[in-house]
Amino acid sequence: MRIYWASRHKLAEKQLKMLNEFFNSPEVIHEKITFKNNEGLADYINDRNSPVVCVAGAVHYLYAMMKGLEFYIFERDNSMEFSALYRVKNHEVKKIAEGGGYTIEQHGMNHIYEGRK
Repeated sequence: MRIYWASRHKLAEKQLKMLNEFFNSPEVIHEKITFKNNEGLADYINDRNSPVVCVAGAVHYLYAMMKGLEFYIFERDNSMEFSALYRVKNHEVKKIAEGGGYTIEQHGMNHIYEGRK
């Protein structure tokens, strides 16, 4: 399975561990990108046939969420460590993994993007 990491920064070790556990060791394609308008993240997600994990400004998250798109974001704790992975889908945000482990939700992800586009 392939996923896109949309961020100016490389994945931290803890982030990569969460992604490997949740998505079953995916091929991660890192695209250093800065979204220049409100629609930027939504357009980026729509142009890909695989899950998108991203770091963006709140306006980009909100716009993509309002469009009903599916994407993934990380949460940082007070020590600035990555502590959780969230899925945004169907206008909702759900914590799906935390603490660097596969602890909240467990299911096969490979079928989700089959046939998209």
